[in-house]
Parts: sequence; structure tokens; C-alpha cells
Amino acid sequence: MPKLPLPLLLLSLLYNFSLLLPTSASSSPSASSACKSTLYPKLCRSILSTIRSSPSDPYNYGKFSVKQCLKQARKTSKAIDHFLQKTKHKSVPVNHSERNALEDCREFSELNVEFLEAISTKLKSAESLNEALVDKVQTLLSGIVTNQQTCYDGLVVSKNTILGNDTSLATAFSNATELYSVSLGLVTHALAPNLKKHKKDKGSDHGGIKAHKIREPLETFIKALRKNPAKKSTASQREGRILEQMESSGILVNDTVIVGSYDTVNFTSIGEAIAFAPNNLKAEDGYFVIYIREGYYEEYLVVPKHKTNVMLLGDGINKTVITGNHNFVDGWTPFNSSTFAVSAERFVAIDITFRNTAGPQK
Repeated sequence: MPKLPLPLLLLSLLYNFSLLLPTSASSSPSASSACKSTLYPKLCRSILSTIRSSPSDPYNYGKFSVKQCLKQARKTSKAIDHFLQKTKHKSVPVNHSERNALEDCREFSELNVEFLEAISTKLKSAESLNEALVDKVQTLLSGIVTNQQTCYDGLVVSKNTILGNDTSLATAFSNATELYSVSLGLVTHALAPNLKKHKKDKGSDHGGIKAHKIREPLETFIKALRKNPAKKSTASQREGRILEQMESSGILVNDTVIVGSYDTVNFTSIGEAIAFAPNNLKAEDGYFVIYIREGYYEEYLVVPKHKTNVMLLGDGINKTVITGNHNFVDGWTPFNSSTFAVSAERFVAIDITFRNTAGPQK
């Protein structure tokens, strides 16, 4: 079957596959039941009716939907790249605000491809999915839906000229949002039995972390850090400490740095501390803790995807405050007008106020 252009993918999905399937083919009762867990059951049923092998279990429905999402995400990413190339050659005129919105969308689409590839890997074997992995799959899918909606919102704020000038992009963005939402519902429905199965084993599995590793109760760690903040930390002081179930078991730390206006701190800005954090820490490597002393920090911060396992610890709500006032009226996109944004996994913030004082208008 020849490949269809991106904007026609979802609109013609059922029609094209109906040419290959018997005329009696339709979504099975189990497919209809699974689709009730989604926000778009009609779209869900049309997608599942195109499965040639007709698997009748929710788990395979979930895997199939993720596969379709990955195809869509890759095509959307290519479409955005192609459109941005056209704007560089000025074959498609766009203003500064529109281009910024598209740049955000490119970043989101690349993240979505990575997230969906990770989900596909984790869904290869249902039996290997413990509670932690089920949680991660659901979190990644939720992030994908949020990324797509944020991208679309940014384009809408840019006065719709991008969407109006290029129908393929308009259709791609709107259809992808619904498709990702359907997949989230199907996968959540499919993994529910795994979640129940592993609930009884909660506490016995620590993601492969060996029992002899040293743990430090979270409250004890915070009190000690606040009591003696003048002591600068080095990697060797904290080496070998690993994060485990903070609420019940405590925190195990990779390294700690301090941000503030005193001579004894490591950094005077949070952005410098985030940039200093190691790249691509694994869960078993522990958290990179950034202790931020009491004060107001006017910074616009992003924790990029390669800065995993970052924990921000403040001196308390309304004591440690990160603030900004970017407004879309000044040309900022909804995403880049934020005071603080996170693209990395396993981020945690404790006792910090995040504030944006711009308001909806100027």
C-alpha cells in the first residue's frame, strides 16, 4: 500500500484498510470494551478495526496503538523539520512568534519519538512489567499528550497563521493529540491487571538496587543539609549513595551543591547548578541535589532531557522563590514564557515556590 501524506493519515485510515480486510471485519466486542477507557472511543474503534491479525486482548491493543503513535510522531517530526527548512529559504513567510512556536513543536516532537521508542521497548513483554515500569509507561504517555497539546496551544497563540497557511501541519497536530490520548487510555486499561498483580509485591522490589546500599531518611538528610549549609559538597563525599523510595525508605544521593548569595555556596544562580549536574544519570546512580538557600531568584530555567535525577531543595514555600514575568504578548511562546520547565526524567522539587507574575495581559 503506498504511503499516505501525513494530514490524511487518520482521516483515511479506516478506508484504506477496508480495501485489504473482508467486508465483515469490524472492531470486536473486546475492542469496543477497551475503547470505552479512552476519550475518543469512535477514533479508537476505527484504529483497532485496522489490525489485520485481530488480537483480542487489551495488551496487544495497547501495543498496536503505541506503534501507530510512533509512526505518527516520526512523520510529524519530519513535517515540522521540512516546514522550518522552507521558512529558512523564505518560501513560507512566518513571523518571529510563529517560528518560535514551531521550534517548540520540533523539540516536543523529538521528545515524543524518544518517549514512544522507550515505551515500545518496555511493552515487549507484559510479564516483565512491574509496578514501577507500569508507572513509567503511563507517565511517558501522559507526557506525550501534554507535549502535543502544548505545541498546539503555542501555534494557536501565534494567531493561527501557521495552521492556516499549511493545512498538513494543522491536521497533523490536531489528529496526533487525539491519537496519543487514545493510546494512553488503551495502555492504561491494558496494564491495569499488571498493576494489581504487582501491588502485593510492593516493597520487595527496588528496581534492582542491592540491599547493602546505604540509605538516608529524607527528613534527616534535609535537616542535616539546612543545619550545616556552609560545608561545600564534592562527588567523593556522596559517592555510592542511591535514591530509593523517598517516602518510605529515604534518599540516597549522588552529589549535593548549594546555591545562594553567600561566600560558602557553590553557585550564585540555579541555572549554573543545573548546567553543572551530570548528564544522563540512571535511577541507580542517585539524585544530584541542588540546595537553594532562602531568597528570590529571577531566572528562566529548563531542566533538559539529559539532566536526569535532579532534585531541587529549598528552605520552604515562599522562602525559596523562583520567579519570572515572561508574557506571550512580548513574543514568548506558552512553553518559553514559563518560569520553570522540565524535560528530564526523575525530577523532584521540595519546599520551593515557582512563580510567574506576567499575567494574561500587559
